[in-house]
Amino acid sequence: MGQDLQGWSVLDAFGGSGMLALEAWSRGAAPVVVVERSRRCSQQLRRAADALGAELRVIVGASPDAAPHDLFDLVLADPPYDSDLTSLLPGLAERVGSRLVVEHRHGDPLPEMPGLVLEQTRRYGDTGLTFYRPSRGSGR
Repeated sequence: MGQDLQGWSVLDAFGGSGMLALEAWSRGAAPVVVVERSRRCSQQLRRAADALGAELRVIVGASPDAAPHDLFDLVLADPPYDSDLTSLLPGLAERVGSRLVVEHRHGDPLPEMPGLVLEQTRRYGDTGLTFYRPSRGSGR
C-alpha cells in the first residue's frame, strides 16, 4: 500500500494486538476503525493508542459486522488462522473502497468475494497475503 496513507480511511476487521491499525495510523490514515472480539485485547489496544496519541476507534464485536457499514479505502483482514474464511470475509466486500488485504494460511481456500477482483497473492513461508480491489472502478 506504500508508506503514505494520508487521507485513507482504514478498517482493521480483526484487530488482535492492533499493530496493523497502529501502523496505518502512523502512515497518516484517518479515520482508523478496529474491530476486536476480545474485550481484554480491545482495552489493551485503547491503552496503547492513548499512549501513542493515536486516534483509533476501537469496537468490541464478535465479527467484522460490528464495524460501521461505511466504505473504507483500505480494509485489513487478519483473522485467526483457524477461522472459517468463507463465512467471515464476504461481508467485508461491501466496505472496500479501494483495497482489501487478507492475511491467511497459505493454501487455505478463500471465498468468492462478490464485487471484488483478486489482484494477487503473495507467499511468505506459511502465510499468504491476498489483495483484492473493487471490480466497479480503479479506486486509489
